[in-house]
Amino acid sequence: MQIASDPTSAFANNEERNCIAAPLAVSFLTSKSALGHALVEEKGIKLPKIYRAMLPDASGEKPKIDCEGGAGLGVRVPPDPNADVHPDESGNISPGEGMSVAPNIEALDWFRIPKRLKHLYPDAIGSNKQVIWSMGEGPFVDAAVGSSLVLRVTSDTHGQVEPDKKLLLDEFQSALARTQNEWQKDEG
Repeated sequence: MQIASDPTSAFANNEERNCIAAPLAVSFLTSKSALGHALVEEKGIKLPKIYRAMLPDASGEKPKIDCEGGAGLGVRVPPDPNADVHPDESGNISPGEGMSVAPNIEALDWFRIPKRLKHLYPDAIGSNKQVIWSMGEGPFVDAAVGSSLVLRVTSDTHGQVEPDKKLLLDEFQSALARTQNEWQKDEG
């Protein structure tokens, strides 16, 4: 899936069954997430440091807002057999499902770590088109990571960025997309 040329639309085709998202305002794409910025600037709270392998956007400087194949900033939905979330009959996503993240590069799935990093991560066999991204600086613990988003740690090696309350799928996808400027390339 390609990003629409109109920067106010997070996804190229809202009708696609595997990937639905609400249009985003340009200000959300060009500024830090509201909650992340407020917590860091005003309260000195460090957001949890999380890692994810994702494709870069057209600029190559930020992760691609996308949800197909699990290699973008977004979640897969049914009928994708690897759906990350399962909306209810009203299209809502509840806490407990979300976008997978890891506490460090070593904890990422080996098939997500780009092969070009094999000298650092011997099991790496992922596509060299992907980039390892991180956001946050704090400990890998349950905490807010963006407006309407929380990190829920599911194990020592895995966490999920999920809604902090029941949200419509397109609201959840948009909340994930608003974190785009928080992510930085971080390949070790």
